[in-house]
Amino acid sequence: MIKILFIIDKLYPAGTQTNLLEIAKGLDKTRFQVRVAVLQKGGTLEAEFRAAGIPLYEFEIHKAYGFRAWKALRRLAQIMKKEKIDIVQLHFLKADILGSFAAQWVGVSGIVMARRDEGFWMTGRQVLLARLFNRYATHMLANSYSVASAVKRIEKVKPERLHVIHNGIDVDRFRFQIENRKKIREEFQVKDHEVVVVTVANMRHAIKGYAYLIDAIAKVTAKQQNVRFIFVGDGALRPEYEERVSALKVRRFVNFAGSRRDVKAFLDASDIFCLPSLTEGFSNAILEAMAGSKPIVATEVGGNREAIEDGVHGFLVPSKSAEGLAEKILELAADPVLRTRMGEAGRQRVLARFTLRTMIGEYEKFYESIL
Repeated sequence: MIKILFIIDKLYPAGTQTNLLEIAKGLDKTRFQVRVAVLQKGGTLEAEFRAAGIPLYEFEIHKAYGFRAWKALRRLAQIMKKEKIDIVQLHFLKADILGSFAAQWVGVSGIVMARRDEGFWMTGRQVLLARLFNRYATHMLANSYSVASAVKRIEKVKPERLHVIHNGIDVDRFRFQIENRKKIREEFQVKDHEVVVVTVANMRHAIKGYAYLIDAIAKVTAKQQNVRFIFVGDGALRPEYEERVSALKVRRFVNFAGSRRDVKAFLDASDIFCLPSLTEGFSNAILEAMAGSKPIVATEVGGNREAIEDGVHGFLVPSKSAEGLAEKILELAADPVLRTRMGEAGRQRVLARFTLRTMIGEYEKFYESIL
């Protein structure tokens, strides 16, 4: 039995957290025993971890230094020693610092540091800390080759320490349901003849590219009036985006749905999925849209290039290009046969390469190779 302790800063609904939940639930329970430590308690996903029977250790740590952090480090070390932990997997910088110290202290065999983005958020100080502490990792784990390349470049990690496991999803969950399509279209008063473009991304960071998509909407609707856009996501930048939509006089074409848990229903209601990010690790949102047989318009950044073959499963356009986004949205909006062909090709690609079972199997082989 291989005993794994995952350490993460918070458990709120986001890509890394939901991916961790799927891994913790999916690993073969006859071969792996999983526990999770969360450094800031209170996240809304905690209930789902508990419902899955995953032991959860809660902390209230806002900084990786000071007396409270020292107490947390000691408690983490005690947990690792008491539970005879074989592998510690760390998510985000605070967990890297405290978790690697504790694991070194008690002699844990495998110390894995996970990287799931291209480091867009890192300040110079954070880069220095990451370089300092990643030396304690026995393995560095990335969710795309683009992320692995960024880790090599930014954190100066040698290639032999890097491993790549792409995200995977439960494809069956994203089978089309006509009831969802009717429900969402009624909620947002979408007419039958209108083509719906859905974007699922938070509004916390400008790197999600909403500003460029909004500029693209002005270009699309100047030529074609039957296209509607629904933004699923929320955050501090939402008022700015709402003002931009109004300033460009495209408010009647755009709906802000806010943060929703019924994302699958929005995919069912859509005809095209658009992700205009300026950087991506490996997007679950894209995989989910592909599994739902939706053609994709996305920027040619990060792991998007590993998920989507341009012209086959959708279109990849240059980053920060409102013109590129508009051109491909218009092309798909005008051609339902092309939408269907690309959507079906996307679903087949996910079935072949990016299923939850495939991902879990790769994680199981990875963990077994460590010991």
